[in-house]
Amino acid sequence: MHAIPRNQTLLHQALKHAYARKVCGDEEVDVLSGGKKYRLDVFDRVHRHAIEIQLEQFGKEFYSKIGVISRDVFVTIVHPVHIIQHASTRTGAAVETRVVHKHNDFYSIFDVLIHFKTRFDPGKFKFEYLLTEEAILQEHAGFKRGRPLYRVASRDLVNILDSRTVASKVDFLAFLPHDLPGRFTNKDVADRLGIKGGTTRRKAIAARMTYSLRGLGLLRVAGKQGRMLLFERS
Repeated sequence: MHAIPRNQTLLHQALKHAYARKVCGDEEVDVLSGGKKYRLDVFDRVHRHAIEIQLEQFGKEFYSKIGVISRDVFVTIVHPVHIIQHASTRTGAAVETRVVHKHNDFYSIFDVLIHFKTRFDPGKFKFEYLLTEEAILQEHAGFKRGRPLYRVASRDLVNILDSRTVASKVDFLAFLPHDLPGRFTNKDVADRLGIKGGTTRRKAIAARMTYSLRGLGLLRVAGKQGRMLLFERS
């Protein structure tokens, strides 16, 4: 089954409401920063604390916004990772629901963090990652090579199962295996990662992790071992 991302407003709204209550903040607040107006998902005016909820990629528009507004307010970046989905598929008038357990975990954040091109500054922003149970509604959207295509018509929050705050260099480096040598390769990381998904996922996450941590200014290249880059903590 293929899914084509579409409207995910229900999930975004649910998380906005939850965080507005959590920090006693206001939703959908416009602020002026760097000579430009930005809309914040949630803003605690007393502590000048903004909450930005990002469901998908941490692309240029998003990280550029964080880079600007974090000069004036402290920002918490919230990203949900679904590990259980109650997937309902609408075919005509019928709706069939099934429970899908995803091979996701907190390491899944590196799937999106590779696009975040801003050096980490714990005095300006932090990350909060959520493991979620969600309900999605899929609608039939045609066929491709004889196989049905489905698009996500809605995505809603059922429950927040766990959360992890990453607010310091130590928090980020804690994702690395604890028994790495001082200088290490992606293979060293992959071989020591105790995560779900088998060898293929461990290799992919290891590469995304070192790339992301380099972009955040937390790792640097220390040379080569054969054709593989050697990394060390900054």
